[in-house]
Amino acid sequence: MQNAKCKSKNGMSFHPAIGGAFHLRALAYRLPSTIYHVAAILIATAAANLAMAEEADEHEALIRYCTRAIERDPGDAWAYYARGQAHAKKKQYDQAIRDFNEAIRLNPNDTDARFYRGNTWYLKGDVRKALGEYDDLLGVDSKHVGAYNARAWNWATSPDAGFRDGRKAVESAIRACELTNWKLPGYIDTLAAAYAEAGDFESAVKWQEQARDMVAKHARESFSERLELYRSRTPYRDVQRDR
Repeated sequence: MQNAKCKSKNGMSFHPAIGGAFHLRALAYRLPSTIYHVAAILIATAAANLAMAEEADEHEALIRYCTRAIERDPGDAWAYYARGQAHAKKKQYDQAIRDFNEAIRLNPNDTDARFYRGNTWYLKGDVRKALGEYDDLLGVDSKHVGAYNARAWNWATSPDAGFRDGRKAVESAIRACELTNWKLPGYIDTLAAAYAEAGDFESAVKWQEQARDMVAKHARESFSERLELYRSRTPYRDVQRDR
């Protein structure tokens, strides 16, 4: 028996569980930035993935769902925020920034919308605006772990030497690791990149080995590639902007 589907005002259909699943994920993103915050996101994402089982493009489905919510309530800041995330995933960066702008206009205290707007500027290649966004965000929320990590990654790996600063990268990366009790391999990976940019390749190798060993074997390729760079005393440059 096929699952029932709902239709939006423009006639596009979506699975009725999608809205609840993505709303759950959006709520998870608003929890305090700790290891529990990350776990909640993973659980909510799994629920969203189950709801998307019959959808060919989960991001397009979320865009449809959020557009329907905005048609119903133009003041729904969450819908703009979630649609902005979906646009960013589809590399539709200008649309994503417009949605994040509107989410922040409607809810100036939404630090996560500010964070993802910074990430989108980074993906567009505008490191200056991305770093400015992270700095402004940390002025509002001094414990926003994502901003510490993203700022450190930019300072450590930017292809543009004018934005790199190894000392500041190490300080910011350490803070991100402290706030997550040194349990997230991605943040330890950032710390290793920061030490490499600072010229401390011994520390870079040490932390990169730890980060690599914390992830499943099938996911170690990029970690191992950076480890070999540090062993050859070469810092990493994120030319593909895949962070």
